[in-house]
Amino acid sequence: MGKVDVSTNTGLKLGFAITNINKKPVKFLKWATPFEGAFSNMFIVRNADGIRQRYVGADARRKPLHDVNEEDFIELKPGQSERIMVDITDQYEFDGDGAYYIRVGNPEDGHIRYTDMMETRVRVEITGTEKQKAFDGKWRHNYCRKRRSGYLSFKPRLG
Repeated sequence: MGKVDVSTNTGLKLGFAITNINKKPVKFLKWATPFEGAFSNMFIVRNADGIRQRYVGADARRKPLHDVNEEDFIELKPGQSERIMVDITDQYEFDGDGAYYIRVGNPEDGHIRYTDMMETRVRVEITGTEKQKAFDGKWRHNYCRKRRSGYLSFKPRLG
């Protein structure tokens, strides 16, 4: 991917695509996926030494399952794909400048399971982590996030 400067707490954008590889339509909750927004720990982020980086982003409290409606779901026809971009810069605390490996993680509640997950792993060089830490304290609760360069592509499939 190249280098991504995270000093302004933006810039690490992930492209997320999901495809229905079944012969029947699939309907799933958006919860804990990028289609819901950045409201949970959806990715596995590790430094070059394999140490998992701490998730510091939002942790959504969701309505009870009996209150869900059609807007909470995505339905994919056979072979259909959906794509979205999400900036995760302010969602993780990076140890320092250097190489990081990022991949999608299955939602903890198990309502959806991705396949070929290790194929989604990407490597990115991150710079500006010291400035991000200083910036982060002032910015964390501000939801008006700017979007900048950097793009990683994840392609998990429903199985």
